[in-house]
Amino acid sequence: MGPILGSYSVNGLAIVFLQIPFTHALDRIQAPVLARAVLGALIYGVGYFVSLCHSATAIAVAILIVTLGEIVTPPALYTAVSHMAPHGYMGRFMGIFATQIRSDRYVST
Repeated sequence: MGPILGSYSVNGLAIVFLQIPFTHALDRIQAPVLARAVLGALIYGVGYFVSLCHSATAIAVAILIVTLGEIVTPPALYTAVSHMAPHGYMGRFMGIFATQIRSDRYVST
């Protein structure tokens, strides 16, 4: 396994070891949903900027940073959707939101 390919294991390891502590830290400081979504988007942006580097170490760091954005952003977005849904329509709202989020994979192939 090459250094670039091996750096992708950083994502899985970061999810396993950082998701719960990172989420608990945000809960402890009582970060609002909008702040979490903005923070996650900023983290994603920094990660994608770092990914422009060409070394295996930089790519591993970029993957770690993007993974932190992945830990923060989707839960905040799903929480926001659940707060917007009228009583009795949460499943429908979640389904529409998930379809919109996932449709890019089908359109781009």
